[in-house]
Amino acid sequence: MVELFFLAEEKGMKAYGVENNLILYLFSKILKKIKKSKANFIRSDLRKIDLKECDYIYLYLLPKFLEEIEEEIFEKISPKTKIISYKFKFPNKKVKEVYLDKFFIYEKNF
Repeated sequence: MVELFFLAEEKGMKAYGVENNLILYLFSKILKKIKKSKANFIRSDLRKIDLKECDYIYLYLLPKFLEEIEEEIFEKISPKTKIISYKFKFPNKKVKEVYLDKFFIYEKNF
């Protein structure tokens, strides 16, 4: 899924990746060097990141983690932010759109 960051960069977007898992974080940094990318990868917990300036947030988290962050993440985002969850849904939020039966799009006030 790291490829999504490089695709966003090609489209002129600033891409930031937040990864708590050390191995996945290091893998992302290696790919960044190989691709000569300007994408930023941060090793941190998503709950500790300021998200209010984000236009899009892409998540690939298991359901138990989506449930853990659900309330907090929707409080932290702006009304214009779209959250895209790959494969798994937030348990208590209404999905605004679904693409290819695996990309679930959410908005704060939907």
